[in-house]
Amino acid sequence: MKKLPGLHSFALMLVTLCLLITFSSCTKDPVEQSIPVVNAGRDTTIHLVKSTDSIQLNGSATDADGSIVAYRWDQISGPNSATIENSGSKQTWVSHLLTGTYVFQLMATDDDGNSGVKNVTINITAPPKGQSVPIVNAGRDTTWNLTSSTDSIRLSGKATDDDGTIVAYLWSQVSGPNGALITNPGSPTTGVRNLVSGTYTFQLMATDNDGNTGVKTVRITVVSSQSVLAVTLQPNNNPNEVLISYVQATGDGSYPHHPQLDADAWTSGGSPHTVRGIFKMDLSGIPANAKIVSAKLSLYSTPNPVNGNLVDANYGVDNSMLVQRVTAPWSTTVNFLTLPSVDAAGAVNVPHTNLSSLDITVDVTDQVKTMVQTNNYGWIIRLVNETYYNSRQFASSWHADATKHPKLVIQYTL
Repeated sequence: MKKLPGLHSFALMLVTLCLLITFSSCTKDPVEQSIPVVNAGRDTTIHLVKSTDSIQLNGSATDADGSIVAYRWDQISGPNSATIENSGSKQTWVSHLLTGTYVFQLMATDDDGNSGVKNVTINITAPPKGQSVPIVNAGRDTTWNLTSSTDSIRLSGKATDDDGTIVAYLWSQVSGPNGALITNPGSPTTGVRNLVSGTYTFQLMATDNDGNTGVKTVRITVVSSQSVLAVTLQPNNNPNEVLISYVQATGDGSYPHHPQLDADAWTSGGSPHTVRGIFKMDLSGIPANAKIVSAKLSLYSTPNPVNGNLVDANYGVDNSMLVQRVTAPWSTTVNFLTLPSVDAAGAVNVPHTNLSSLDITVDVTDQVKTMVQTNNYGWIIRLVNETYYNSRQFASSWHADATKHPKLVIQYTL
């Protein structure tokens, strides 16, 4: 019997098709990264007497597959441009408000670079006609001398209401060199502890039986009679500095002794290119029993950038960056595939700048406290959102101009 033509080829096609179906069914779908879930607080209506009075925005965020590394508040709309005191914090004060409706947006970014946003609507109104607003007295501006951070000061305020009674008080901290502890914030008189040298501003808000509120602030300057010691670290040719880069097309690069420490996202030969800087200062001269009063880290824009557009030390539409404390050992051979872990929650957020060159000084007091008490593994600097074309380029300790080397100034008591 003759074989039918083409049966052999048809059988081979069937086998090939089955194999393709089998292999394609085994292919895993890419893992989806979660986006931060953001809470910007409740929409609310607030009565203000003066535009210089402040309101507080309270936000938060969670990330199902990681941690939140940065926050940013922005004003979306309103009758004027309000002043956001600390746009990089999840909680901030806003002032210079007029009567009308404002919308503020809180953006949270996670450790994968994903961002989530949420809006909150704040309606600023004058008190209803015929109703008075509480008149608040938060006490006189004053100076206190303290011998220890465990000492406390006393805030004494009061309020009156022409057409009713005061039903509630609330003390809060507006600004200061650290976070103070208000022991009884719901009372017109309260103690305040956990103070260091510097100037604090506290606000007393009073609410009357009609729901109207009045506020007043008081400035307290704290002077410590303890001997405050200071050390300045600005090393030359620091061996614990590395510029790290990752080019998507070619892989990792690690550059010790480089004249720059960068937080960049660019392209190299058309391929995405990410740059971070990692460095450590020698804190062995700080006694283990030292109480850190303050620590300020200064980074200086390089005058002769070798990355980015080769002209501007700072460039891009969003070059906001993070200063993160490293929490694990590393060496000068570190690269993107071997990056040490960081304390994402304790990162310092440095906002975007349109200036070509801008030296920065950031408060790293809490980070240095931890470094002295536990282990010192230094810092990593990186962009908040590592999308090109954005750059922040700073001089390293290997730069020819010694005045532009990274500098750390620490104040402490024993």
